[in-house]
Amino acid sequence: MRFYFEIFCLIDDFCKEYHKAEEGHILDEKGAKKRRKRKFKMDDSEVITILVIFHLKQYRSLKRFYINYVQKPIKKEFPETVSYNRFIEL
Repeated sequence: MRFYFEIFCLIDDFCKEYHKAEEGHILDEKGAKKRRKRKFKMDDSEVITILVIFHLKQYRSLKRFYINYVQKPIKKEFPETVSYNRFIEL
């Protein structure tokens, strides 16, 4: 589990720097449909970490991995997990 924590820290640091750099560079789309800016339960860094762990574990099915591994054995590392369908949207 310590290895996962180290991966998460590296990804989280990257995401923070990326969001800082991204702030002033996003263009407004005129006439585009307005979207809600609701805060998600899971951060981008958590989603990316889960995907990295999925590839390291060599599962074949993301759905099976997420439901049987993320939402059960390592639930304490990701307490704010969302449903699988919502995870795919994120």
